[in-house]
Amino acid sequence: MLLLALGFVPVLGQTVIPVIAILVTGFFLTEELTAIALTRRSIALRERLALLRSRKMLVWGFGAPLAAAFLVPVVAVFLMPGAVAGATLLARDLLNEHDRDEPSESATPDATPDDQVLDQRG
Repeated sequence: MLLLALGFVPVLGQTVIPVIAILVTGFFLTEELTAIALTRRSIALRERLALLRSRKMLVWGFGAPLAAAFLVPVVAVFLMPGAVAGATLLARDLLNEHDRDEPSESATPDATPDDQVLDQRG
């Protein structure tokens, strides 16, 4: 409601308020998109919001461009599947979950897959 009222202030309402509105929309869009992934990890709403607030720049960087793109008709239909997948990856990043497919510590960094197979055989 405050953003709507401030939108009628000359100059401020046409410059600063739309940017703030996109940032607020982006934050809550990110919260909505990450809600499924975080809820499945048994993280309550209060904790989700605290987690998102702790990394505001990352959340705004994800949500604000999406919010701006969703203003264009039909674009949301094409971007939504990627946004949901991106939000799941964002949730993993927020929780510092790492890939389980990382190479083992015994493998040397510059070894090829063939070298790793040979190492495993003996």
